Amino acid sequence: ISLANKVESSALSEYKARSVLHLGDTIQWIKLLDEGVDKYPGCNYFFLNMMEHYMREGQLSKGLARIDSLVRTDGDRAVYWFAMSMFALEQGEHEKCVRMSDECLKRDSTNIDAYYNKGISLLNMTLSEDDIKARRKLFQQALKPMEKVRELSPESIDRWGNPLYRIYLNLNMGKKFEE
Repeated sequence: ISLANKVESSALSEYKARSVLHLGDTIQWIKLLDEGVDKYPGCNYFFLNMMEHYMREGQLSKGLARIDSLVRTDGDRAVYWFAMSMFALEQGEHEKCVRMSDECLKRDSTNIDAYYNKGISLLNMTLSEDDIKARRKLFQQALKPMEKVRELSPESIDRWGNPLYRIYLNLNMGKKFEE
């Protein structure tokens, strides 16, 4: 038995997964990702790639089921809550996305994507709100997470520019709007 078989690390497993993907064996890649998620929960490569695959393939219920099982065993991992927010946003479940983003941010207050998901969900909720006061409140709630996205990634203007423009415009924030 080789040393690699005895002492397999997360890095070695990741290289194996990357190699089979490069060779075009998606079925084996997913199998290795699934094994890696269980074997190396601290290594985000396996989990994030598996979730991205489920999203890309439209297998949202399969992805959510996998996340649910992981949260039951380790609910403190921010990345699991972020993934749930991502799936909720994709499904148009904006209130759930906000809750899941908040759960992620409780565990990792620097997760730019969780702030983004929360802000975008709140902005999307304004589109279906007829009451002017309720819409304004949603814009006010979206302000903080979108400004946090700007603060944490100032170079990504294509990501936060248009959402903040909408917020500043609808909240009549003249100086911020002009900026």
